[in-house]
Amino acid sequence: MFHATGRMGYLGGRAVGTVRAVEFDADAVRAEGERDPDFGRAITLACAQVIAGRLQASRLRLPDLYGPHASASGGSVEGW
Repeated sequence: MFHATGRMGYLGGRAVGTVRAVEFDADAVRAEGERDPDFGRAITLACAQVIAGRLQASRLRLPDLYGPHASASGGSVEGW
């Protein structure tokens, strides 16, 4: 799970399992993407695929959390 910290170009996160991570300088990646449009498109596509996968996983989980047969701890639409 990641959250925006309010500082442009920085994301924070917390791991709930074993993680292999690489950190990049966001300004340098953005500048390289502007200098090399093929690189910029490749990075944009890779990030978009990760975001799409996470959104899909969240969408598929919503019925379990808020559907008519959700557990009491999972909440309900009325409980928002």
